[in-house]
Amino acid sequence: MSDVILPPLFGRPLRQVHLLGAGGMGMVPLGLYLVQRGFKVSAEDDSWNPATRALLEQAGVELTAANGRPAGTDLVVFSPAVAHTHPARALATVQGIEQVRRGEMLAEITRDRKLVAVVGSHGKTTTTAMLITALQQSGFDCGWVLGGLFSDHALPPARDAAEWLVAEVDESDGTIGLFAPEITLTVNLDWDHADHYAKPGDLEKEFAALFARTKQAVFMSDACVLSRTLLSEFPPHASVITFGVIGDYQCAHSEESAAEIELKLGGRFALSRARVRARGEFNAHNAVAALAVAQHLGAAITPDSLAAFSGVRRRQTLLYSSSTLAIFEDYAHH
Repeated sequence: MSDVILPPLFGRPLRQVHLLGAGGMGMVPLGLYLVQRGFKVSAEDDSWNPATRALLEQAGVELTAANGRPAGTDLVVFSPAVAHTHPARALATVQGIEQVRRGEMLAEITRDRKLVAVVGSHGKTTTTAMLITALQQSGFDCGWVLGGLFSDHALPPARDAAEWLVAEVDESDGTIGLFAPEITLTVNLDWDHADHYAKPGDLEKEFAALFARTKQAVFMSDACVLSRTLLSEFPPHASVITFGVIGDYQCAHSEESAAEIELKLGGRFALSRARVRARGEFNAHNAVAALAVAQHLGAAITPDSLAAFSGVRRRQTLLYSSSTLAIFEDYAHH
């Protein structure tokens, strides 16, 4: 690790980073990514999930007891779920150790990469995972930081690469304002996280500002009225590219079987059809978005780019199935 050139973070050289609430779905991939970038990472959580704990341990993250932050820690990164009154944060404050939110750290560590930011209210994690899968299937070299875990662990939740990086960017705490992506993929917009955005207009301003900071292209759903409104009222410098039934990248029809969706594609797509290992109209829309961005990046997508998509844990995870009953686990803030 001594030969690794670490990027300066927050205006100064850092080596030792400690994660609080490290077992959360957003924190685990970030921890893995930091290790791959060459940082020494330690972590603690009040209630570990065995699967996420194992991922961090296998990557070389030092897991500590409560308030067990190693000596020499340069920076504490905390999950939004960890309040300022938490003993570990209170101790860091007393000791004068800088503390940043998870989103702040993600924005800072990705500044030296060409960022594809997947944003919006519903479907970010699945769409991000689909985009990662399609790029990997095509052999397109990129890194990523997912906000969850792939269901079959065929792909890790984080990977570093030299140029492009795909990341799920969360708007819940306002840290989205720190990102300036090369490409922004907006799955949809809805007034969510009302604890942070007291009025719909507050959230709309946040996304309009993100579009304005986007350097190359903003992808938006042709079915999202709010996205269309914002982009017409506040035209970004970047190109605006649509996906959907009548978008630049079109999905005219989708047919669903027991195990997959078949998409009939048109518009700018180089393909006429694509298979997606997922279920439901919403996932069909997510897949169209992912394939559109993958093709835009120059990936050689094929009809089978998403045929082996493993899905994301807690996103329509099938727990039980019989001839009369199917039980799914799904996740949403609501």
